Amino acid sequence: AQGDSAAVAVAVTIPPQAYFVSRIGGPAVTVETMMPASADHETYEPSMAQLRRLKDARLFFRIGHPAFVFESNWLKKLLSESGGAHLTVVDMFSPADFITGDIHIWLSFNGGRTMAQSVVAELKKLAPAHTAQFEQNYNDLLWEIELLETAAKSGLASRKRNSLIVYHPAWGYLCRELGINQLAIENDGKEPSPM
Repeated sequence: AQGDSAAVAVAVTIPPQAYFVSRIGGPAVTVETMMPASADHETYEPSMAQLRRLKDARLFFRIGHPAFVFESNWLKKLLSESGGAHLTVVDMFSPADFITGDIHIWLSFNGGRTMAQSVVAELKKLAPAHTAQFEQNYNDLLWEIELLETAAKSGLASRKRNSLIVYHPAWGYLCRELGINQLAIENDGKEPSPM
């Protein structure tokens, strides 16, 4: 997202984080996403152009899950090449939030609330003149998350089965919140054998 020249430059790891930063920050922020949506977190390497743009960032939001290979492999290098002294790094989640091996915490209602809370708190520190707008945008976003959660729970209230079949096991956090058992076809990058 592009803003005016006085906007605070923020970097994030993935597009869902960029969405939250843009929604709450509005024109007071610009966002650099380090890993595109289609990228594999285990193999993606940031471009030189991304590294140059990271030099302008004052804040870097990372997921912080130890199994998130891109962050584990690249964050130290990104910070050193960006001159990281001016850059505040914030983990959006605490280790207590994580399911072992499942990095997809942003794919849940509570994950969304946690990301929004992290974003609003940090943006208010960096750009206090925009606090009222950040808080309004934050409250609007929480209201939308609440509506989605209510609709999901209502739609699932009359379910006859308690399992969700998925190809890739990316919905563990949401399934945990909704009381659903996630059954994955593929696990650890491997499809099931016929036997």
